Amino acid sequence: MIDFSATLAPENGLASAHAIRPPRRPDEPLWQGLAELHRDRTGAGERQGEALSPTVVGAYGISPSDTLTRAAGEAVERFALLPVPDPGSGPISGEGRPARIEDLGPQAALDPTAPHAGLAAADTLDRPLRWYPAQWLDSGAPLQVPAGLVDYPARAEDSDGFDPSPSGAASGGTREQALRSALLEVIERDAFLTAWFHQLPLRLLDADHFASRAPDPGSPGVRRFRQALHAARALGLHPVLARVPTHVPGVVCTVGVIIDTADGRPLAAVGASASDDPATSAVKALQEALQIRSALRLVQRAHPAEHPSRRPPGDLERAQYFASTAGVRAVERWVATFTPAETAETAETAEAIAPDAPDAVTVTDLLDALHTQGVRPVVVDLTHRLPDPIRAMGWHAVKVIPVGMQPLRMDDRLEFTWHRERLEAARARFGCGRHPAAADPEPHPLI
Repeated sequence: MIDFSATLAPENGLASAHAIRPPRRPDEPLWQGLAELHRDRTGAGERQGEALSPTVVGAYGISPSDTLTRAAGEAVERFALLPVPDPGSGPISGEGRPARIEDLGPQAALDPTAPHAGLAAADTLDRPLRWYPAQWLDSGAPLQVPAGLVDYPARAEDSDGFDPSPSGAASGGTREQALRSALLEVIERDAFLTAWFHQLPLRLLDADHFASRAPDPGSPGVRRFRQALHAARALGLHPVLARVPTHVPGVVCTVGVIIDTADGRPLAAVGASASDDPATSAVKALQEALQIRSALRLVQRAHPAEHPSRRPPGDLERAQYFASTAGVRAVERWVATFTPAETAETAETAEAIAPDAPDAVTVTDLLDALHTQGVRPVVVDLTHRLPDPIRAMGWHAVKVIPVGMQPLRMDDRLEFTWHRERLEAARARFGCGRHPAAADPEPHPLI
């Protein structure tokens, strides 16, 4: 049985330290959970002084228990993404099979450079790669995938030609739970980045009307939403929420935007979340935006940039951009295109909220919807990487590789990470948007 406190206990090998901190306004309006991943895996002393270290995970919540639960799950999935330490000293050693793609046999490996995948630079297959076992989710057939699509942070030799990312990783008490969460995340990222690229005029969500029309005002999702909204407004913030189309039946995606110009230091914090429960989608997007706001305030103090890059290569540089006037203007321009909320539509959505409702959308439902879009996700099971005590509790961890979808971009200098076919299909579906071959979009704000 999963014990969230024990999950983060140092003796169980996942985290070397953790803390659950109460709100500290104005920097931390919600409860904050932090966990440093165990140094036996990450290496002691690495990335010291880095404001946004991938070896330190964080989660925000409206209560200590909510925060602990989210922090533990985040720590499990991030630990599972860390490559297993090399036992040898060769250029490709440790977990994984080194080979050229042609050595693996026909249909046995994912070609990350294929147009339908768009997950690696064109010349990536000119050298041997490290390969991990995976599975096509539609057929269950096995295949091999490059380590550069799995590990985060990836080794230098594995990341060359790829854009390593934590996106698509998830944990849960069963493999099915972890897989469902991972699929919802890649659906969210695909929907948000597509909308951002095309500057889609999203439909605003009337937060007050949304909460007040819930059939049970005391339901967990609605209560958490109200608390997060109150925490933001108590700081004088005015969150903007809007719906992002997913084209996946039963899945709602919400974007939360916070523009903060306090103390003359502008920032634009953006969060997003996809769920089959509208209230859960809304509160997670808002919590994410509040969490990103805190991270941007930290970056403003610890790593200010006078001239932030419009092509950020990583999270720190992206944070610097959206903690600047240029980044704020980019987000403000998009928000200015959002269309007003319709009362009837908002009421209809709110009426769909059922307190403590069981999960309505299954893994099969998600895969069927993606199949109709020509998407073939791949899953890598990472449970074996977790420490023995963590696996014994029942934790599972997976990573979904979104073949055929728009992935989360980490390095904006890499052109291949815009999935041109997916973006063009979306432009045709929306009846508006930018031409994928000619557009020069701002860096996206998801951090």
